[in-house]
Amino acid sequence: MGILLCAVLSLGIGVLAGTMFRDHSSATLTRLIACGGLFFAIGEVAFHSALRVIFPDTSLPEQFSFLSSVLLAPLMFFFGTLVSVVGYQIATRVNRSGSQFPHQPISRRWFHWMPAVIVMLSAGFLTSHYWVTQRQLAAKNRLKQIAQVNFYDSESEFPLLRYIPENIRPKLVQRNVASAVLFHPSIKNPGRYFQECGFDRLYKVEFLESEINATDVIALVDNTALRYLSFTKCLISEDALDTLRAFPILQHLEIRECSISLNGRGGGTALPNSQLHEPPEADVCDPLLKGVSGHPALYELNLADTPISNQGLAHLRGLTNLHLLDLSRTRVRGAGLQGLICPQLYSLSLDGTLADDSTLEAILHLSSLENLRLGGTKVSSAGIAQLVAMPQLSTLVMDDCDVGDEVRVHLSAMARLQSWSARNTRMTTPDFHDPNGVLSPKR
Repeated sequence: MGILLCAVLSLGIGVLAGTMFRDHSSATLTRLIACGGLFFAIGEVAFHSALRVIFPDTSLPEQFSFLSSVLLAPLMFFFGTLVSVVGYQIATRVNRSGSQFPHQPISRRWFHWMPAVIVMLSAGFLTSHYWVTQRQLAAKNRLKQIAQVNFYDSESEFPLLRYIPENIRPKLVQRNVASAVLFHPSIKNPGRYFQECGFDRLYKVEFLESEINATDVIALVDNTALRYLSFTKCLISEDALDTLRAFPILQHLEIRECSISLNGRGGGTALPNSQLHEPPEADVCDPLLKGVSGHPALYELNLADTPISNQGLAHLRGLTNLHLLDLSRTRVRGAGLQGLICPQLYSLSLDGTLADDSTLEAILHLSSLENLRLGGTKVSSAGIAQLVAMPQLSTLVMDDCDVGDEVRVHLSAMARLQSWSARNTRMTTPDFHDPNGVLSPKR
């Protein structure tokens, strides 16, 4: 908007110079044309400065970062000068009284045609950019009908926008870039919307009850700032998550109540909790974790209610930055965690699994573990006794386990233990100790 207004002003100055001052000296014409460039530069700088004053938290996308650099003023002066020259040439040709320029080779008349060529090229670029932008805006409007879209610049951050018509708000905000997309349930081929909208700065994406294949995830590759990716009750193809390493700073990955679709042929449904204790079958989702293996930045991994077996845990061995791991109601059993190498892991949830005393023996090497949930497992008092060897353990949940008052002596031997819970067990009251309120109900 600012560039358009300044261009019209510079063009008007050029037309003025070509109509009223065309018979004056070249110095006067040069000053007028320079004034056109000066007005263009001052107007554009003032426009962006005013926006930054009115909306102090706004910033420009990376591809337009030059608008906030020291090159803005000289660049706008040069462009304004060219626009004024074009206006001058138009006016002199319209008002010429029969006189013609002497015949010269076209190479010597570059002063007359080169500015017009530059302006036409610039106009073509701006037109194509406007066309692409309009298509992306139309795609965003379609996306808003099937998903919740959040933007970096929200109305709560800019109260003045509430008094501006909605149809021109995006033109006044310097960066109206999507930060999060939360799809509504049962959306087919969600990846195509990312390509149509041109999103490249997404921070968070959530899929719900959708069929996900490799193309849907590949469509997110341009979003190198993606940190949170969630799949809930989705049917995921075997190779869909193979490109997760393309997101170098992905920190939170959630695969909840999902099932696998082998080679995109369908099949497999999310299993009810009552079937999670059965031996692993062909519908286990272990292949989905191949793309997770060795991810350098992954901080939290939530696999709750997804049929992951001991074989799938082999893909988690190289997650050196993993801090939180949720395996609730998966098919993990026995000593399956023995090979888990996550030196920074401090929270582990095994609620509703077939974990037993051998499982606790297998995790003793996780020396940084602070939070351990064992609700509804086959752990006994003898297994709890082994946890005395874990020096950092501060929170322990044993609800619905085969433990009694005999574990109190082991709990008192854990030097850093602050909160513990043993509800619905053989332990007599009090069966709960949580002075800091950290044992809030788990979702």
